[in-house]
Amino acid sequence: MNNNCKEIRVLTEILQFKDLTITEKIILSQIDALDQKEGCFASNKYFAELFLLSKTQISKIISDLKKKGWISVRYVNKENTKAVDKRIIKINRPPYPTRVK
Repeated sequence: MNNNCKEIRVLTEILQFKDLTITEKIILSQIDALDQKEGCFASNKYFAELFLLSKTQISKIISDLKKKGWISVRYVNKENTKAVDKRIIKINRPPYPTRVK
């Protein structure tokens, strides 16, 4: 894995939300760190290798974060095809959601 991640910081604001698991909080924090205004482009494989989880587990966590309103996910298709070229994850803020609707 080619990873320059030296640390992961979890904001106290994120830590205090009770509707997120600790794993969701850490992954959400990493998405936030990787978002350089245009969104986070990291793949499930990247997160799986970084956090020693399976790609299936990462997919479920990202799906759960989306369902809970924490993130939005957009897919960009390859030109003239339906094949996904990249996924863009954005954190919905401010403010962070306070409850699941």
